[in-house]
Amino acid sequence: MASAFIEAVLFAEFDIDKGSVLRCQYPRPVTDDSLIAELMIPEGVHDRFQDWTIFMLNRPPLSASPVARKWPVQAYKYEGQVPDGQWKLASSDGADVTHWAQVNGKTSSEGSEAHVMVDMGRGKTIRLRGHDEEGLQYATLQPDFASMWTADGEAVGLHFRSGAQQEEFKQALDAACSSAEVLWCLNHVSSRRDTTVRRGAQVKALAVCSRFKFIHVWKPMLMLAVDRLFKTSTGLGEYSVPPVEQCRYLFETLTSLPPSLLPVASEVQRQVHRLMLAHGSARPELKEVGRMQWLDSQEIPLRVPLMLQPQELAETSLTDLFKRFKAGLFCALHALINRQRVFFLGHNQPAESVCHAVLSLPLMVCPPMQDVLHHCFPYTTLNNLDFLTVPGYIAGATNPIFESHPEWWDVLFDLDTGKVLISTIGANGKPVASDAPKLSDADSETYEQVTAGIEAHYSEYWLRASLQEYALQIICARRRGVNDLSWPDRVANHIERLRYSNPKATDSEMLKMLGDINGFIADEAQLLQFLDILPGSSPLGCLSAIATGRFHPSKDVRKLTAAVLARCPAELVNVNLSGFLRP
Repeated sequence: MASAFIEAVLFAEFDIDKGSVLRCQYPRPVTDDSLIAELMIPEGVHDRFQDWTIFMLNRPPLSASPVARKWPVQAYKYEGQVPDGQWKLASSDGADVTHWAQVNGKTSSEGSEAHVMVDMGRGKTIRLRGHDEEGLQYATLQPDFASMWTADGEAVGLHFRSGAQQEEFKQALDAACSSAEVLWCLNHVSSRRDTTVRRGAQVKALAVCSRFKFIHVWKPMLMLAVDRLFKTSTGLGEYSVPPVEQCRYLFETLTSLPPSLLPVASEVQRQVHRLMLAHGSARPELKEVGRMQWLDSQEIPLRVPLMLQPQELAETSLTDLFKRFKAGLFCALHALINRQRVFFLGHNQPAESVCHAVLSLPLMVCPPMQDVLHHCFPYTTLNNLDFLTVPGYIAGATNPIFESHPEWWDVLFDLDTGKVLISTIGANGKPVASDAPKLSDADSETYEQVTAGIEAHYSEYWLRASLQEYALQIICARRRGVNDLSWPDRVANHIERLRYSNPKATDSEMLKMLGDINGFIADEAQLLQFLDILPGSSPLGCLSAIATGRFHPSKDVRKLTAAVLARCPAELVNVNLSGFLRP
């Protein structure tokens, strides 16, 4: 858990001779990026009284795929004393068995750490957790074989299918174990007329950097602090109270309340809450952790959302995006699944609108996809095109020049007009912008369902769940006929088949599917994966696809269904409008 809500305060202003300049970082430098000032003072802000931007610092190394990567391996355990012991296959299924290794990233602000999960099949999982200081002590013994020694003294070896795959896994593990944590930065900028300076205006910006994703809660304090900067300004770059002192005061005010006041929510609680929100049986939860004193008078309450999802920032909205782009938004859904590049352009929009659009988009596909949020660049400029090297990025800008470069993006969304463009290869062999294609039959059916739900005033959380489930259908359809699936993928396919009964399962197939699901939910980590793929938008409840088995003619199917439900969180089993799932 972080020791403070805020890590640093940044101050930038527009210098008539030098342009946007980062003047101060308090209490310590958190970035050496000279372009941060341009993210804090967006293009066009001179024509607005105020604006907001969001950006990330210490962004982790981004892989080619925003989907959680799994490596096919054979897992071994070390038996005996070093150096006389030997490696033995950690399964009795034979030497050709396939296990699946996955790296889970470090998110210490939420109380978790980097670790390795090895799916052994048949509901068995090995979870490898290292020392905080020493990590997993990863050692490459052969080009395609590596060992890990954990804090508990356990030694596990992974035999990869190639040396290249072992190297990819090592790079992912190094990135996940990196001590540098992502800082989420909320920035407030204001432009105010001042006839005493050249060009007749001053532009100043303050940003707060936090390990927590609920950065929107600092908005009132940032507005007051920026207002104070203008009140103490005695000229361009001159102040009656030095800016570093004003940054120090803001930092100390924001860190006056410790994160220990915030109740700890487990990942299972977060996922259960997500499903209950989609079902309409829960409300977003805010916790007031205290009040912050600003100067001598104003007290600002700090109300924090408790149940943000791993890929969610507060104040994001798929509903707003859907109303703006309607059917065109399905181009984004397919682009995310296909790891293509998505760009939002808002020429006449505040930078805040562009940022919200970029940060809302991952909610279409997360879950079932993971780590899409770190591929987001909420606001960017022509002077910072580093995001173009990131596969599957989601970026936004206010400069219309980006539209004239279809080689930079695969899908472009115009926030001014609601227009959607795709990049295709023209007659001259170069990328050109084209209109979005018509929806497929499956897209059209989902679009009609979602439109009807919005017209019936269904919630934002129902919309998210509906689109996430459609994304999962597409992913599962692509896996059909593939025999060498990881355990979570097989369970996801089973649930999709149970939902739609297409084709209708025989008794033996029902027993196989329910047996796989029951065996899979063996610990909390696998329960989380299971909750990720449950259909939250179902009016009968997220467990209805499984619960129908309680009325199956086969006694064995009914018994196995009851066993699966017994492994699920009680809140989900008991929540259903019609009482369908109640025991």
